[in-house]
Amino acid sequence: MAFHIGQKVVCISDKWRNPHTHECPVKGRVYTIRAIGGPDLEGQTGVIVEEIRNPPESWRLLGEVGFRAVFFRPLVERKTDTGFAILEEIRRRETVPAREPALTAPQPAQSGDLS
Repeated sequence: MAFHIGQKVVCISDKWRNPHTHECPVKGRVYTIRAIGGPDLEGQTGVIVEEIRNPPESWRLLGEVGFRAVFFRPLVERKTDTGFAILEEIRRRETVPAREPALTAPQPAQSGDLS
């Protein structure tokens, strides 16, 4: 699967080799691809995600350890997600108080007016 930097993805497996040595993605969570590397010695492409910042490893050419791309899938925005976003925006606009009309200065009394 071809990913691109900035793409939102969902982790579909969290069976990491060394989950105790680094912070790892969690199955079901959404991440943003920050970098793409590979293939590694096993021919696997790796990704680094924006939401996780692990320390660089001296033995890694690019420093930070990546995660296998096959453990992610693209986030698919459903039409209902867009519809709910539109409804939420309408609701937000309706809860903003309307501006009061500007007050007009009182008009001076005209001559001959008894008030």
